[in-house]
Amino acid sequence: PLLVIDASEIDFVHVPEDLDNLVAQIRNMEGGTQYYVPLASRR
Repeated sequence: PLLVIDASEIDFVHVPEDLDNLVAQIRNMEGGTQYYVPLASRR
């Protein structure tokens, strides 16, 4: 499987939920190519 991530709005340091959401995406992968474009979190 391949996960393509748009990381331009991800902030693992100041927004721990960003990491939690990414880990959830990785755990839910079933195969093939998937794209992850997270919604901009409210900062």
